[in-house]
Amino acid sequence: MEKANGLVLKSLKYGDTSLIVHVYTKEFAMKSLLIKGFFGSKKKNLRALNFPFNYVEFNFKNKFKDKLILPQNLNFDAFSTDFSSHPVKNLLLQFLAEIVYITLKEDDPNAEQYDYIVNQLNLLKEKANEFAEFHLLFLLQLTYFQGFYPNKENAELPYFDLLNGNFTSDKTAHYRLDETVTEHWKTLLNANFSDTYKNQFSRLEREILLDNLLIYYHLHVPGFREPKSLEIIKSIINS
Repeated sequence: MEKANGLVLKSLKYGDTSLIVHVYTKEFAMKSLLIKGFFGSKKKNLRALNFPFNYVEFNFKNKFKDKLILPQNLNFDAFSTDFSSHPVKNLLLQFLAEIVYITLKEDDPNAEQYDYIVNQLNLLKEKANEFAEFHLLFLLQLTYFQGFYPNKENAELPYFDLLNGNFTSDKTAHYRLDETVTEHWKTLLNANFSDTYKNQFSRLEREILLDNLLIYYHLHVPGFREPKSLEIIKSIINS
């Protein structure tokens, strides 16, 4: 019997009464839990499985041939439901959880990435305001753990090339950012989300940066697809 803790990334109905929950764990990468009788259960605490990035602990029999596991001793951390009562943060985390799920290498544990995500969630939890750019900083920093973090050398050059991940003076580069957006990209690269972070971009600038970040992911993550929650997050964060 193994013990694991992890973060809920995605859940979906299975059959009439059950739920499949995809959990990102520090030790075992992705685990898919089968929660039998979820929709017929009167246990209100199980509702937390529907909220993105909720922290769960469970035991399971580690049979590698089984894609679905039946968790035992399923528990939730005290801070897991903090975001569920904050509509904007909750929608923001739905979007980011979807991207983590899309980009995650299922059989490749990444302890540093896991710790980064947990740390960022804790920072966001404490921020009452000035978090409109959290998703931008989160996505850019996540590329470090995924292996395609932008090359910050030659940052004095006027353009950033999304395809090659570096700064350039080549005006013919197909995926280059213009000079203005490149300056915003540099600002993002040199920023870190913290309890003292202040929003630095306008609504339009945030939307442009997000669009370019998603292009960057498309170019560097095989099979990357546009998150279903993209339009919702644009309307919420940019309002």
